Parts: sequence; C-alpha cells; structure tokens
Amino acid sequence: LPICLMKSFSRRLRYLHVSKEAVAIVKNWLGNGGLLENVHKLSDLGQAMFKNVAPVAPEDVLSALERTCGQQPTAGEPYLDLLRSLAYEPAHFNRCVTLMAIVLAAGKHNEQSHGWQVFTSLFQLRLSGTHATIEQRLGVLESLLCSSDPKGRALGVAGLNAALEAWHFNPVGNYDFGARPRDFGYWPRSTQDAQHWFGAALKLVEARALGDGLDASDARAALAEN
Repeated sequence: LPICLMKSFSRRLRYLHVSKEAVAIVKNWLGNGGLLENVHKLSDLGQAMFKNVAPVAPEDVLSALERTCGQQPTAGEPYLDLLRSLAYEPAHFNRCVTLMAIVLAAGKHNEQSHGWQVFTSLFQLRLSGTHATIEQRLGVLESLLCSSDPKGRALGVAGLNAALEAWHFNPVGNYDFGARPRDFGYWPRSTQDAQHWFGAALKLVEARALGDGLDASDARAALAEN
C-alpha cells in the first residue's frame, strides 16, 4: 500500500479496539515477522503507525517496548508520551514508569526536558493522567531514590517533588487514547483523600530523610521546598 494509505489505515484502526478483526491485525503487525515487530528499526512512518495502533493492543505494545528498551534504551525516546498514556491503567503503571526511567537515564535528559516533565507528571496529585494509587507511585519513587545511579536518584527526587506539590498542577501532553474512555487521572474527592495522599508521601520523606542513604539530603530538600 502507498505510505499515505498505511498511515491513514493505522489511524483508523486506532479507534477500533472493540473490533476482533482490528485487534488481530495489530497483533499480527507487532508479532514475529510483523510490520512493526522491530521497534528500534522503525522509520518515521513506522513510529507513527506504532503510536496510532497502541490503543488497540496496549499490552502487546508495552511488551514490544520492553523488548526494545531492554536491548537499546534510547530507542524508547520517541515513545515517552505513549508510555505515559499506557500508564493510565494501574496494572500497567509500574512497567511503564520503569521503562521511562530506563530511557531517561540512558539519554541526555534533564529537568527542563519534555521527557523529564512527562515522567514527573505521573506523580502529581491532579492531572497526572493515571489512576495508579499513591502507594504504587511511591513504591516506584522509593526504588529510584535507593538507586546507585545518580540519574535514577534525580528522577526519584523529581517525582517526590511532584508528589508533594499542593498548588500548581500542569497538564503534560493530552489525555486521549483512541476510543478508550479516559479522564485526567486520579482526582481527590475529599479532604480525606488529600490527607491520605500527603500522609503517605510524608512517610516516605521521613524514611528517606532520616536514613543514611545518598538521597537523604535530597529528601530533606524536597520537604523544605514544598
């Protein structure tokens, strides 16, 4: 098929996750010998198609990204926004943010880069784009804060700062994902919800700030800044 038709076809498939035929086509593309099997070798057209069909078979797309980033972490850079979309589901959250951390640590990213902001947005109280629990999010941050890799710890600190933020919540990217119902992610419905969030975050801060780990001073700084 001509390139323009392939891209257009994949864009239409994006909205057909309830169709068994559409799912079968996407799974075939992502499978052994498929059109989109080798994620790290995809052209600009292939990358666009890969992103287009992600809502049809999220689990297969995530597995494909895990295979790719396990061998070549920087190959995941074009898909950081996609990983954020996949992290909407609590069942996918840990895998997605782990992959994002691997990609960001391997590349030339810093706190001002888009990829870094995409990552930290997942740890905000509001407009995070995920329904992962605060416990899930803090579990990821704790593993990063304990990392021996300076960049991993820096990501953990940035995420901790985002979790402690109480006033300014910036949307990063969009919240659409094909025809799958989506909202802005977890949103506290009561004072008790907010208290639970910050209570859990402060427990992690206390544990890290009073410890003797490399992140102790960073944890204290995060508390002071917020």
